[in-house]
Amino acid sequence: MNLIDRYIQHVGKHLPEKSREDLKREIRSLVEDSLEDRSRELGRKVDTAMTVDVLKEFGRPEKMAASYTPERYLISPRLYPIFWLVVRIVMTVLFAIMLVKLFIGITQVDANFVQLIIQTVTGFASGAISALGNIVIVFAVIQYFAPDLSKELDKDDDWDPLKMEKIEDEDQVSRVEQAFGITFSVIGLAVFNFFPELLGFGATSNGEWIFLPALSEAFFTYLPWINLLWGAEIILSLFLLIQGQWQTATRWVSIAIKIMTVGLAGFMLAGPSLVGLNLQDMVASGIGFTLETATRLVSLFKQVVTVTLALIIVLDGFSIVKRIYKFAVKRSGS
Repeated sequence: MNLIDRYIQHVGKHLPEKSREDLKREIRSLVEDSLEDRSRELGRKVDTAMTVDVLKEFGRPEKMAASYTPERYLISPRLYPIFWLVVRIVMTVLFAIMLVKLFIGITQVDANFVQLIIQTVTGFASGAISALGNIVIVFAVIQYFAPDLSKELDKDDDWDPLKMEKIEDEDQVSRVEQAFGITFSVIGLAVFNFFPELLGFGATSNGEWIFLPALSEAFFTYLPWINLLWGAEIILSLFLLIQGQWQTATRWVSIAIKIMTVGLAGFMLAGPSLVGLNLQDMVASGIGFTLETATRLVSLFKQVVTVTLALIIVLDGFSIVKRIYKFAVKRSGS
């Protein structure tokens, strides 16, 4: 095996499998043509020294192969600012939740402060690593299914100002609105899935920790659907932050999410009570609830849940009708 064969073989190891053989033939042709030109230029036959010089000019096999393959990113430079924004939002939320848990723990009479701090910090670290991994996976999926996002921003040779799309004011995406949406969705998902102990009343009574959950088991049967819809909202918000404008496809996706949200809210409103507080348990807990206080609190929680679900149905329903109406007007005017 001569030097050229060996070189082509090493280059081939770093080439995409689908186009490997074609690219190897092309590179071989380039090397051989360069050798012929060098042979004519120097007026002597091709020898080992000449081959070595030409191959050195072509560069290492890895570098040569890289010139035939597009740069690959787990998260491209174009996506990185949005990725970093989301990471900061999520880490801030997790840190705030950690402080709340630490504060609640410190207020307990028999709290072991050293153990409490270790457990809280360990929990935060575990949650942060898990959250970061999930965020990376989400952005990697976006990167994979949206290959245009991997294009380098400084490669603008083919960019034509005349081909820029006109962006209507109503199509502009509010970065603040999307960032807030992501923040509150992350807070909700984190609390419901990982910190349900924050949703209720807890205290030490007779040396025993008593916890009264505010939400019933019926609520948590809906949690997979809540995760699905809020997760879809987060992904849509990420896409909108990246694209910078609403498009027909993203509007229809938003409408679909809202329709499913309205449906879920309707089922939750018509189903079993979502409030887990029980009058007898509250009075008997020893936390300090009287029957009158417990009755008012349970009634208040039920009203808050009912009003919240009703508002979701009304506001999202209005938004759905409004967006579909705009689509109809645009279509009739075009």
